[in-house]
Amino acid sequence: MIVATALLGGSSRPDAGTLLLLRPIVVAILGGVLLIAGGEDRAISRAPRIFLTLLAATIAVQLIPLPPQWWLSLPGHGQLAPSISLAGPAAGWRPISLYPDLTLNALIALLPAAVVVLGYARLTRTQRLSLLPWLVGIAALSAMLGLVQILGGGNSPAYLYRPTSLGLPVGLFANRNHQAVFLALALAPLSVWGLRSRGKIALPIRIAMVVGGILLSLPVIILTGSRSGLIMTFGVLLLLPWILRVSLKRRLGNTRSQIVTYAALAVVVLVVAVIGYMVSNDQATSISRLLDTNELRAEKRILAAPVMIHMLKDFFPVGIGYGAFEPLFRAYEPDALLTPTYFNRAHNDVLELAMSGGLLTIAVMVVFAGWFVQRCIALFRNNERGLPAIYARLSAVLILGLILASITDYPVRTPIITAVFALACMWLEDGSRRPPNIVESER
Repeated sequence: MIVATALLGGSSRPDAGTLLLLRPIVVAILGGVLLIAGGEDRAISRAPRIFLTLLAATIAVQLIPLPPQWWLSLPGHGQLAPSISLAGPAAGWRPISLYPDLTLNALIALLPAAVVVLGYARLTRTQRLSLLPWLVGIAALSAMLGLVQILGGGNSPAYLYRPTSLGLPVGLFANRNHQAVFLALALAPLSVWGLRSRGKIALPIRIAMVVGGILLSLPVIILTGSRSGLIMTFGVLLLLPWILRVSLKRRLGNTRSQIVTYAALAVVVLVVAVIGYMVSNDQATSISRLLDTNELRAEKRILAAPVMIHMLKDFFPVGIGYGAFEPLFRAYEPDALLTPTYFNRAHNDVLELAMSGGLLTIAVMVVFAGWFVQRCIALFRNNERGLPAIYARLSAVLILGLILASITDYPVRTPIITAVFALACMWLEDGSRRPPNIVESER
């Protein structure tokens, strides 16, 4: 599932051609998961399953057809009365959503998360922990593919999607911001894998691989020009001591502690050196954009915020329908915001979800936020040992990072990050429930 979404699920567009391959694969995997008899740990999947079901319900309810008069009486729908009158009897009953085909697509888009939640609960403890290297490998592949794209130029066949950010290292994604955020957050799984693995690879070699992974990802993140990716990178690096503090204090001896300390200092020096080199050669696009206040003030996502809030008020509490933002925004877009490019998303997924599903979706987001905050407070209060506890802290960072990134973008809408987000929720719930005395030796 992770491999399929990585190779075919890097675009958030509903018309991406790769979905013709990915979705049948997802359905087949889901069928296989459901056919597995027994072995399911329902306690671990209970909370994520509830959230996923509630979200699916908020989408499905918008597909319920209503009589024309009922439909027109909904908030915001009355402005479409001339179209309904023009259609006459042919208008018939209509779903609550303004664009039901796009809403149905949004419901189908939840299938990767469903596979992860249901499949994870059927894995053994060792299998659950062994998923981490797959994320590390996919991040490395995406970073290397990004470098190939840069070397090949804007016409490079290494680009997997159209439209895309041509000339930039988007890797397995279609959007440069999604690539940057994914690589930034992947630094946490990379570090956990390098410092916690106890296989045949010696610790110094693993640390060297972690350093190499950071040095591979950092230039790609900077070259994407993504401000959120750059900020996320430093945020993850600052939180690494919290993720790994129990492991480093308890498991590493003096010699190993020295190795880790020197490696950490080397990473800091190398990171500063890489950034300094790229700045001096005018290649640090994301840093230049971060410091350019004029460009920030001219961001369309900021200028369009009042318009989107107006849309939210007009259709509250029922919402416009999932997937309906882009075509509806055209009706609200003032002349001052018209540009040669169109506004495909709100670039604030929290606001777009509120616009899409109205009060019901807001309630689901509040409940999810409450669960997440409760789990994070529990992680800060205890010092549980073992891999599940470390994975729980790692997952808290991944979830928080994706939530923050969604305030200025829409990364979770790509199938690959949808699957990663669901996996992080499962790791967080799993690590919060595991007693510490039975998992320290698991690998």
